[in-house]
Amino acid sequence: MHIYLFVENLPPGSEMDEITHPITGRPMPQFLTGVITPMLTAFNEDGSLDEDGIRAMVRWLKSTGAVTTIFARSGVGQMFTFSFDEVKTMIDVSISEAKDEIYVMPGTSGVLPDGRIGPGHDEQLYVRQTLELSKYAERQGATGVVVLPLGLVPSENFADKVFDFYKKVNDAVNIPIVIYQPPGVRPPHAMTPSLLHRLAGLERVIGMKYSTSDMQSFGLLCDATKDQEFTMISGHEGAFLPSLVLGAGAVIGGGCNTHPELILSLIHI
Repeated sequence: MHIYLFVENLPPGSEMDEITHPITGRPMPQFLTGVITPMLTAFNEDGSLDEDGIRAMVRWLKSTGAVTTIFARSGVGQMFTFSFDEVKTMIDVSISEAKDEIYVMPGTSGVLPDGRIGPGHDEQLYVRQTLELSKYAERQGATGVVVLPLGLVPSENFADKVFDFYKKVNDAVNIPIVIYQPPGVRPPHAMTPSLLHRLAGLERVIGMKYSTSDMQSFGLLCDATKDQEFTMISGHEGAFLPSLVLGAGAVIGGGCNTHPELILSLIHI
């Protein structure tokens, strides 16, 4: 018996761009369903981007027929090792090679070495870069953008700061925005149900990748947005099945680079 069923992946721009979750009955944008690959990044020996290798990876993912969307400049793709100009190059290469045959949503957060806030960190620069990269991705034809708030410095009323950050991105672009919480994030950067409910009220904030195997916390976030047009995404392959039952639309995991067909088959158990 199928516990979950998606229609076959459709090309970007298809008239049928929404899928109904068979358990919750909620509509989900197609690009946030099924297997979303956090694409590995090809580098040259000197640490520079290997553009030919990136193109080859995009072609491989398209060829599998199992991947709905490519998440370029992802966590497993070493997102915080890129310079500002390299992020733009990654956006250019991945979108141009996709050739409108597969959805692409790049990570457009500002540059943050090693994913940490160090001495002298410029929070305002992080915000400006996020806005500029998000607008750049839109101009280049991205389906949506993935943004995380790790470059915001903890302060009093931090939840309000995070909300204001996403509102700035929401107001700067006209494409969907996906929140991303990597594994191991601690308060105050960890998402709460109340904050997520507020964020889901923004017009273009429509989904969240949550990397956890804790189904209680995942379920609480699902419940926080149950009355909103919002799609939760499992960021842990080992938790893909139970997250589907809780209402997730897709999985984003490292293995989606190497065996997306196997992961997709879990939907049809």
